[in-house]
Amino acid sequence: MTRDKLTEIVEQALRDALGAKVLDRVEVAEGIDHDGEAALFVTVHYRPGLDPIDPTKAQGLVRDRLLAAGEKRFPYMNYDYPDDPLAEDDKAADVRSAS
Repeated sequence: MTRDKLTEIVEQALRDALGAKVLDRVEVAEGIDHDGEAALFVTVHYRPGLDPIDPTKAQGLVRDRLLAAGEKRFPYMNYDYPDDPLAEDDKAADVRSAS
């Protein structure tokens, strides 16, 4: 399955579970997990100004939709809230990369 199709399936599942107005974009990357198995790594970018969202329902729906489409790789989910403050380590890394 193409990355575009994977992204389409994941994004629609998230919109169905969380609502159309909370997502900014979704990124799907293919890779290998910590057990050496093929996996999907999904980054969900939320719109600014949102309170943290419980992703439990969304995770299950993403997995179900991918399985229904024939995708057997497990989707590991990462959530990006643009309003979250950077941790001290991230701030230092951000300053170093800007120089």
